[in-house]
Parts: sequence; structure tokens; C-alpha cells
Amino acid sequence: MRRIYLILVVMLGLALLLWKFSTSQRLSPNVDGTNSTAALKTVLKPAAVAQPFTHSMPDTNSTTGEGEVMKLSGEQVATYLLKYKRSAESLLSAFDETHDKAMLKEAAEKFPNDPRVQLAVLTQDALDKALTPEARKLWLDRLKESSPDNGLPNALAAMDDLNNGRTQEALAEIKSANEKAGMSAFYAERLQSLEEMYLVAGLSPQEAKAQATHNMLLPLEAKMKGIATQLAELQKNYLTSGNPAAAAEMAALGVNLGKRWGDPNSSLFLINELVGIAMQRVVLQNLDPNTYYEFLGKTAGEGLADLKKQQEGVKTISTGMGKLFPQMSDGDKMIFMDRMKLYGDRNAWSWVQQTYGTNQ
Repeated sequence: MRRIYLILVVMLGLALLLWKFSTSQRLSPNVDGTNSTAALKTVLKPAAVAQPFTHSMPDTNSTTGEGEVMKLSGEQVATYLLKYKRSAESLLSAFDETHDKAMLKEAAEKFPNDPRVQLAVLTQDALDKALTPEARKLWLDRLKESSPDNGLPNALAAMDDLNNGRTQEALAEIKSANEKAGMSAFYAERLQSLEEMYLVAGLSPQEAKAQATHNMLLPLEAKMKGIATQLAELQKNYLTSGNPAAAAEMAALGVNLGKRWGDPNSSLFLINELVGIAMQRVVLQNLDPNTYYEFLGKTAGEGLADLKKQQEGVKTISTGMGKLFPQMSDGDKMIFMDRMKLYGDRNAWSWVQQTYGTNQ
């Protein structure tokens, strides 16, 4: 259980480090196998595109103190793919584990109508470069059709439009995203599939859960922050040209999008919540802090203060988890990981508080 403890504590520690706006963290390799801090920097600073980063950070070897990243052998991955008949989700999990683009290409060829495959094709930077604008639009249209109530395809379409100077089209897509029932990146499904892969490879249930959390990539966080950053640039242009009403409209779009992406009641990970906070802040900070805005129901300054309190709440969870997790039994650690996968970090933390005491 030592590995599980280290992975989960550092997982929550990442949320704390994000709260502190640190850019010195070690990130898991992207699909090309290179290490980069660009992803974390992009989440925290203005930019439009970045490499994926992980929900958790690498484990630490209890003997050597060196970073230890467990990787399955080719034979283990092949056994898993055979067992699950090279299904869409098994190919995606194998891709997450191996970073072998052939796995994703096979999934795209065999299962072009699977929304998880569609999203993976659209969000993996290594394949973005190979997709023509026409091909990207085709995959986006497929994702919109397969996930009609999901606002994420519209957000991704807006990102493409903003990157190509199609401002009005981008704003229409963001409005559509904000009108959908929710925004799903299929994180829970991906986490479950990774766990199953590690079980087939022979890991214990505890190790499989921890390893799945450890190796899961989150390629969308920086992209979502990039949308808000570009809305903020539009804001500045409107303010410079003397159009504060249009600037406020950009803020309303960015705030609503950030709330939906980082909704504490529906986000699986605390990192999603932090990115949602960052998205809201980047568009609110350009407004007059003393002016009341209808879309906020308060002044911009009050809105920023509320976001700071929400950030503080994430910090409290991160530090409190570090204190209480060592007190938990092995069985309760398993329950915690299941609750995190099913209901999200916040719900899992509430259960820990109820079981082991109040947060300090």
C-alpha cells in the first residue's frame, strides 16, 4: 500500500502545487515520448496549445528515492488487447500506456463512431499535426453527433475557430457549449479501462487502481484554459476600441464555460476545478473590479474574491488529505479510490472527512 499512499498524496499535492502556480513539476511523457513542463505552464499562463499532463505525479521508490514509473511490457499489453478483442476502449488504454500512435490509428480506423475514440483523435497533439482542417472538422462533426448533449465538442470547435481567426463562429460554438447539459471528457471511463488493463497484467486491485490514476493523461486542461485566454485577448481589443459591453460579453462566455468545465459537483478531478477557476479569473481580471455585472450578479472584484476562496478550498482539501490518508486502513484506501473514480475527488474527500475526522 505504500505505492498507493504515495501516488494519491502526490496526486492531491499536484492540486496544491497548481494552486501555488508552480511550474517546476515533472510531467509524464507526451505521445512522442518527450518530457515537458509546457503543459503545466500553459494551464497557468496565457497560451493556446500545450502537451497533455497527468492527474497524478510519478511515484517514488521507497528504497532508492528515485522516480519510478511502471510500464507494462509489450507482451502484457498484447495479452490485454487479446482478452478484450482489441475493442475501442482497450486500444485507447494501450495507447495511453505505450504512447504508440499505431494503437490510436487502429482505434480510429475500426471505431470512427465511438465518442471516446473521436475525442482521443482530436486531443492528441501528435495526431493533430497529421489532421488537415477538413479532417478535424469531420471528427468534430462526428463527436457532436455521437455526443449531442455534451458541450465539449463545441468547445473544441471554438478552439479551432479562434486559432484560425473565425471569431464569430467561435463565439457561437462557446454559446452552444454553455447551453448543453454538461461537458464530459470521459475521464471516469478511461480510468476504469486503465484499471482493467493493469488487472489483466497481474497487478493487485490496489496496485491497479493506483497505477491507473498515476498514468492517466489529461490532454484537455491546457486547451480549455487556452480558450479563455483567447477570449481575454478579444476583451482587451474591445476595451481598447471603447466597447465595454462587448468586453463584458466575452467575460460572460468565459465565466460560464469555466464554471461548466470546473463545476465542483460534476468534475472528476480537483485539477478540472482549478482549471475552471483559472478560466474564469483570466476573463474577470480585465473588467472594472468595482462595476456590477448582471451575468455575475455581483461586481467583478467580488467575483474574483469568490474564486480565490474556491482555490483556498482546494488547498484545504489537498493539505488535509495529506494528513488523514496515512490514518486510513487498506480497505478504506480502496474505497476512497473507488469513490474518486465514481463520484470525483471532492466526494471522496468528504467521505474521508466523515470517516476519519474533520479537515484541519
